[in-house]
Amino acid sequence: MWVKNIYSPINYSCLMLSIIHQLADEVPMKVGRISMLEFSSADNVAKFVEHHRKKSHLLGAESHFITQTGEASAMVLSIYSAEPSDEKVA
Repeated sequence: MWVKNIYSPINYSCLMLSIIHQLADEVPMKVGRISMLEFSSADNVAKFVEHHRKKSHLLGAESHFITQTGEASAMVLSIYSAEPSDEKVA
């Protein structure tokens, strides 16, 4: 008796696409943005980080991650909902 392997590359790809499609209907999509920033001094990096902590809620992102990558540079990772928000940004 022959048993067909249902997980051939083609069937497996179709199965994965089906799972991804089902998940996309249930899980809201997110969009990420990575910004690499260069500053003229380390003091300016500190000022930016402090200002960002106070005002990041105005940018519309769901979350932010900031890390200093050098003496005068920083990286910002912002996560946004892919669906439009009803909130209005001031």
